Amino acid sequence: MALGRLLGLLLRWRVNRGDALARHELLYVGALMLAFGLARATATSTFVVMFAVGAMLLTPFQDHAQAGGGQTLSQRMGAFGERIERLLEAATVLLVGLALHSVPPTGAAVAFGLVLVPLVRPLSVMAVLRHGVVTRHQRRLMAWFGIRGIGSLFYMAFALEQGVAGSLAVELMSAVLTAIALSIILHGMSATPLMTAYQQRRRALPGLPSGPPTTPKPQEPKEPPPPA
Repeated sequence: MALGRLLGLLLRWRVNRGDALARHELLYVGALMLAFGLARATATSTFVVMFAVGAMLLTPFQDHAQAGGGQTLSQRMGAFGERIERLLEAATVLLVGLALHSVPPTGAAVAFGLVLVPLVRPLSVMAVLRHGVVTRHQRRLMAWFGIRGIGSLFYMAFALEQGVAGSLAVELMSAVLTAIALSIILHGMSATPLMTAYQQRRRALPGLPSGPPTTPKPQEPKEPPPPA
């Protein structure tokens, strides 16, 4: 946390001095890579260190002026992170397909995926998502799509790194990759129709605007009445 705060203050100092490079998104990625290297050098948890640095890196910019284009630096970093996330997701989907060729799914792995993706994960989300926080339709959508991501690949890699090998490792990889492939297929096919139906339902609800808000035109000042 102290490292993230220090790096953030240093970068803000460079921004205030008019350094254009200090606004570049890749510079902040480099700051995270610095944290990664320090964590490796000190034999500490890279996940915890990079999370703490990322959480504190932009705190000095919370009250900072907009960084151009009508966006603050934090907003620009968020948009940059979303673009990188999409690229990584596309690359991960490609790698999962290639890995399935080397580790073909077994009947047990397919059965595990069919239980996990359409049943266990939605029921888990429904169990922890309280009533009243979101609407009923939103709760159903969240339960179906679940917590999307590639975290299971990290957990699988951690298990393999800790010594899981042989037939157990093959079975583990087959189960994980099959579950990810089923999630990509089921959620990819259902995302567009479900979200389209949800947007149509929102527009049909009373009290919600059907279009973008309009800005009222300023009224022209009235001329004063002529003197009596």
